[in-house]
Amino acid sequence: MKLEYIVESADSGKMVKDIVKTKLNVSSRLYKKIVNDIYLNEFKCYTSNRVTENDKITVILDNVYDLDDIYSKFKPWNHKINIIYEDEYILCINKEKNMVCHPSAMHLEKTLYQAVMYYYISQNKKVPIHFVNRLDKDTTGVVIVAKHKYIQEYLVSQMKENKFSKKYIAVVYGKIENEEGIIEKRIRRKEGSIILREVTEDENADYAKTGYKLLEYNKEKDYSILQVMLHTGRTHQIRVHFSSIGHPLLGDEIYANESKIKIDNIKKYINRQALHAKEISFTNINGERIKIEANMPDDILTLIQ
Repeated sequence: MKLEYIVESADSGKMVKDIVKTKLNVSSRLYKKIVNDIYLNEFKCYTSNRVTENDKITVILDNVYDLDDIYSKFKPWNHKINIIYEDEYILCINKEKNMVCHPSAMHLEKTLYQAVMYYYISQNKKVPIHFVNRLDKDTTGVVIVAKHKYIQEYLVSQMKENKFSKKYIAVVYGKIENEEGIIEKRIRRKEGSIILREVTEDENADYAKTGYKLLEYNKEKDYSILQVMLHTGRTHQIRVHFSSIGHPLLGDEIYANESKIKIDNIKKYINRQALHAKEISFTNINGERIKIEANMPDDILTLIQ
């Protein structure tokens, strides 16, 4: 993979490294790895060189990784993944329930990361694996895996600029009073827990913003089906926010219990939180707007029928 830029008149006189970072959007961390693979007019150059109009800067990104080393760290998992979309830059997956995205001390095997490893190996290739977004173990839906650190950073930067749209389907207890709304409450880790989160008025906690739209209310079962829009991406954000307003997600044993809502009667329909990452849209590296959609899982469909 390579990046190219033709110097414009406004950039004349700037150093190569400044162009690489500002015009090609290479982060300082990635820059350190590719500093010896930068070319000016087809020749290797010092990044302190000054450029003039119509100069061509080329950055080679192929030498960033030791893929043999990366693929030796975890055991590939022979497990079929539901691929929604793939191109030379990204792999988009409809993640199933009961699957952790990335290996950790608590989950060393049978993760989505290791299933993606096996998928690439089965095609006789080794590709870097960088998650652009992650989902909780029992949240289903769209997960985007970048095939290069540069692509991951390119897409994550859109999240920070609120240009990366994430829409979920959530089923919550009770009737939501307003058909549309915004929840803005700061979130922090709950004291004494490495997993649980809670809302707080502490200004040092992480700012979090969740939008929602009521799609349907089921009076018989007393639940609301919502389209949820994430404006920030905090751990357990949707689950914590709706629990905080008295409408936790159906099947959410952690945050529904904290709201003192009985969940026993819902287990015949679903044994996890009723949350699905339905749609993600973003601008790809070629400037095209892309929308990725994941089909609804059977358990949520059964629940809302």
